[in-house]
Amino acid sequence: MAFLGCHIDDALAEKFAAMAANEGGKSVLMRRLVEQAIGNGRSPARVAMTAGASRKVTIRLRESELRLLSTIAALRGMNRTQWIASLVRARIGFPLQQTHG
Repeated sequence: MAFLGCHIDDALAEKFAAMAANEGGKSVLMRRLVEQAIGNGRSPARVAMTAGASRKVTIRLRESELRLLSTIAALRGMNRTQWIASLVRARIGFPLQQTHG
């Protein structure tokens, strides 16, 4: 198995480690990021998104999850719906929705 590494600022490394703790660890998160960047062979082939009407999907979350979701989305310059849609699109291989910042 190949090793992929890089040097980053200590403060950034600490933030990444804290985030990775909730994602299964640093190695797991790094593998996931690389797979998302190049595709992992398990997701559908990337295809251009076609124009057309969007459809509504409803999910249920706890109040605490909604508050956290709103906060995270706002930090990225998005509303909850935009951020959730970006997460789903990224996971299925479509281009990410960019923030206005």
